[in-house]
Amino acid sequence: MVKFTKKKKERKTIAPSTSLGILNQNHGFSICFDDESIDVTNSKVGPGLYLARDISRLTFPLCKKLVLSIPNFQLKELRPKMPKLETLGIIHGTMRKLYLPYAYLKDIKELDLTDNEFECAEDLSQLKAFKNLTTLILKENPIAYNATERIKLDTMLPDIKIEYN
Repeated sequence: MVKFTKKKKERKTIAPSTSLGILNQNHGFSICFDDESIDVTNSKVGPGLYLARDISRLTFPLCKKLVLSIPNFQLKELRPKMPKLETLGIIHGTMRKLYLPYAYLKDIKELDLTDNEFECAEDLSQLKAFKNLTTLILKENPIAYNATERIKLDTMLPDIKIEYN
């Protein structure tokens, strides 16, 4: 009897410059400074349909800051290979309820959610699990203009500095 075994697929390590080249090719525009900061918010083709998936497939070992403009439904696909990531920006979107893949983003210190559609504190309750988070930016969100909801959020996340406007 002959036994067949699956051959393990070898994973290639991709250099950050190559990863950035792939982002540029697929999404039209990105900026990287010193391999530590990536901004993909001004794509020539608008929010990339597969941007979160592509970022999750690439490796950026030195990246400390990632800023994206992606549709809400892509957040569950966001699994960056960025062990030094400290700042995450998901801006100019349509998010109403936060869902971030905790296992991949648990070490972030700053989260910028500027210009989304968060209306109440409960929509951001997932952030209670993010023990390293020190700063939350909610500029240009409906919650920024609702005093009652701001008080609820400040009470729910007492150790986090929240910027509303």
